[in-house]
Formats: sequence, structure tokens, C-alpha cells
Amino acid sequence: MAAKTKQREKAIAKAQAKKGLLPESFRDKPITSKTKSGKGHENWSEVAKRAARTRKRNIISKKLFGKKYKELSLDDKQKVDTELQDEITPEPITKDEKRSSGIGPQKAYMSGRLAMAATKLRILEIDDKDGAPKSQFVEFEGEGCGESNGIIDLLSIKKNRNEEENKKHGLDNADLLDIVHIQVKGGSSKDPAPAAIRRMKKVSNYYNCRETLLSRWNPAIFNVVKFYRLNPQNEWDSVDEKTIFGKLDDKQ
Repeated sequence: MAAKTKQREKAIAKAQAKKGLLPESFRDKPITSKTKSGKGHENWSEVAKRAARTRKRNIISKKLFGKKYKELSLDDKQKVDTELQDEITPEPITKDEKRSSGIGPQKAYMSGRLAMAATKLRILEIDDKDGAPKSQFVEFEGEGCGESNGIIDLLSIKKNRNEEENKKHGLDNADLLDIVHIQVKGGSSKDPAPAAIRRMKKVSNYYNCRETLLSRWNPAIFNVVKFYRLNPQNEWDSVDEKTIFGKLDDKQ
């Protein structure tokens, strides 16, 4: 029975790949998890979510610009991602996943990538509603699009349009940049350890970051991104992200 089930799942996956329903990177390397018996089986739930998101993105892209998402400029891609924000609400984690004895590498990877996407989309959503200059993002990936070494997960950057601040440094308006340093956590990942927090603070001070934040996205508990600000005592205080992103003052 197990052999027949596995063959049937492979046949379904092959048919989906042939029709272009699965992203290229997942056609030969399906996400795997473990059953109680310890036997591996193909779990396509995350793949389906990713494929559905890609299709929705292309639908919005063609509607707005008459092109596929991958053919758009960075600014136009951000507009599409903003439109997609309302569709990012994740499905709750299943009871079987909650009972799992741990997070496998593939599940942890997907959780981190989705948390990164959710964080960026939330920031762009605030920018869009506030009429503020759009944020630009810098993120770092390791080998195979995995997690990179170093303490910087994500930088949210805007041009500083405070004329008085720029003039004080002998600069023209928008010469300066506002940088927000963000550590991104997905699923049940633990908060940064004390040593990591100290490293974050040093990096933020070195680059004169306006804020040092932690963003957390855990669909098992809440369907929105939560933001926390690092206080002088090296503790995380819950913060309303609308007070950090968007317009900084009337001159921006």
C-alpha cells in the first residue's frame, strides 16, 4: 500500500511539473517531512502555496502592467507585491505540524523566507497608505538561497528628505539615507540570543541606523507581522510599525 501511495504521489508531482504548476526549484527536490512511523513522504502543501502565490502575482502583474512579474522593474514589482498583501494571510499550522518533534531544515527555510516576504510587504503596505516614499530593501542570502552568515537579515532604506537635517551636514535634500536594521524570525524561531543582540546594536551604531527591530511572523499564533524595538536595556519592546515606517515628518 505504501509503495502504491508513493508511486501515485510521484505521478501527481510529475503531472503538476509538466503543466508548470510547480516552481522549477521544487520539481526535482520536493519538501519532505516524517510520519510517526519514521517513513519519508512528499508533502506538497508549501509547494502549492508558493505556486499559487506565483500565479496570483502574475495575474496582478498582467492586470496592472500587461507583463509577467519577472519582466517588471523593481518599483513595479513592489507595486504588485503591495497589491498582493491582502492575500498573504497564511493558513494555520496543522495539528500534526504542532505535534512534530522539531522543525526540519526545509520547513525552517520556508518559514524564514515567508517571514521575510511578509515583513517587506507589511512595510510597503504602510508606505502605500501613508503616501510616503517607498522603502528599498537589502537582504542577504547564503548558498542555495539559504540563511547567510552575519547578524544582518534585512535593511529597510529610504532617502531622507528632511531638508534641515541634510543641510546641517552640508548636503542637498535626499542625500542622506534612513536605515532600519531588522532581524527577521519566522514560525517558532527563538528570539536573538544576548550575544546576537549585542552584535545587532554594534552594527546599528556603526551604520547609524534609525531603528533596530525584530520582526516576527508565526501563523500558528497570529496572521500578521509583529514588530519589536530594541530598547537601551537590550530588551525587545512591542511597537506599532506605523510609527516607524511611512512618513517620518511633514518635510519628508
